[in-house]
Amino acid sequence: MRDILGEPPQPVCRGRCPSKIGNRLDKVVQVIDDAVTASNTGKCRRQLGAAKRVASALQRHVGRLATRGRMVPPDRAERLDTAARKLAMGAETLKNSSFCARR
Repeated sequence: MRDILGEPPQPVCRGRCPSKIGNRLDKVVQVIDDAVTASNTGKCRRQLGAAKRVASALQRHVGRLATRGRMVPPDRAERLDTAARKLAMGAETLKNSSFCARR
């Protein structure tokens, strides 16, 4: 997703561009890192659930910007939406797998 955000043309959005896209992506990474270092299974699963929620919020945010025509070029919004959806599904898959059981 960072590669898509960093592509030309810059800025990503027309007019006032909310920086929440990058901030929410940073939050997803932080929460997944917290899950990796969690001391027990319950904490790991909670962190992965939080990662899924934050990634879903990121997807909704990108979708709203795309619907309003605020992202340039328009195909960037589609690619960001797809990447955010994959990120949310990946976090959910990790949560439902035996990833956290190794604690």
